[in-house]
Amino acid sequence: LTGPLFVVAAHRMLGMSGWELSKMIAPPALAVAIMVGVLMAASQELTATASAAIQLGLTVGLGAIVYIAAICLLDAPSVRRFADFILAGAVRKGLR
Repeated sequence: LTGPLFVVAAHRMLGMSGWELSKMIAPPALAVAIMVGVLMAASQELTATASAAIQLGLTVGLGAIVYIAAICLLDAPSVRRFADFILAGAVRKGLR
């Protein structure tokens, strides 16, 4: 419901067109939709006999795996830039 308001506000603040913003938002939004679909399809299996804590862990783990895989497939260049950014920060801090 707030999506259109976000686009209008971002357009005004950043001076980007709605199309440019939509292209930026589309891959993560589609990855979320894929993740939700997989989790909904798997919910019967995940909740069959396990305790609540195990169900939560399985759901979060599966959701993370599906989202990461989907975003890597949908927007590999952005994922690569993000990984480079994280690695550069680790190098600056002497962690790598």
